[in-house]
Amino acid sequence: MNIDELGNTCLIIDFEFTAKEAVSLPAYMGSALRGAMGHELLRRCCNKPSPDCSGCSHVCVYPQFFSRIDRGKNPKDTLPNPYVIYHHGDGRRSDKLRFRVTIFGKGIEHSDFIIRTIQSGCANGLTVKRIPFLLSSVSESECAVFVDAEEPAREVSLCFDTPLQIRTSGDGVAWSFSFDLLMRNVIRRMRMLGVAEIPAAQESELLMKAKDVAIVSNSLKPFYMERYSNRHKARFSLSGLTGTVAFSGGLSEFIPYIRAGELLHVGKACPMGLGHYNIGEVV
Repeated sequence: MNIDELGNTCLIIDFEFTAKEAVSLPAYMGSALRGAMGHELLRRCCNKPSPDCSGCSHVCVYPQFFSRIDRGKNPKDTLPNPYVIYHHGDGRRSDKLRFRVTIFGKGIEHSDFIIRTIQSGCANGLTVKRIPFLLSSVSESECAVFVDAEEPAREVSLCFDTPLQIRTSGDGVAWSFSFDLLMRNVIRRMRMLGVAEIPAAQESELLMKAKDVAIVSNSLKPFYMERYSNRHKARFSLSGLTGTVAFSGGLSEFIPYIRAGELLHVGKACPMGLGHYNIGEVV
């Protein structure tokens, strides 16, 4: 497998913000945080009244981090944004907001700018009350997304703590789950983000083997929520599956992909934090 060292690198940025007063935060703040980042990013990068990047000759960070970039082939085959925002709270009143932003590949070169943008976006106000959140601390760590090294494994469990939303061919949400469906989505994310180039024959063989991995326990349940887009003036579903699923079988060669998926997230709306899972004990 050909691993692009730059594309295979990610930068994990942990933020802590403090509000001037305690506030009840939603369990998932990814959409709101991405919206705050997008508004501030657009303000800093562009003087257009609306973000229309088509035909624009100006080179800026905004389309890379916020708009969908068409590859010029299949209109559905667009470049994903090179980051994910992960926030998982308990909904209690607090003056603290902690979340993580992971930036991939070439997007890392803009990390300082993104940190300043997020700092300003949160200071401008979050929640419907537009409460300012001021940066208390920020820390960074760098790691590889994909480490192509097998480890002995027969069982593994994954806990999806943000909704997993996988679209079917009919644009509906897939409410059933399987190991090969997980692998298809992890490999697609890796390919689209340029993490690793997997030969077609190897990918096909891997996905065939994935069908032999069985689900031994499954507590995944539908979780319904939606977001409002100021850009489109409409509501969109962020519903998906949450809970724990455990797999059993010949998992050794799949563990590097499972660990990559934990960083990349899987399914739809990954930049907003959807499709995040924690890996349980590997045995």
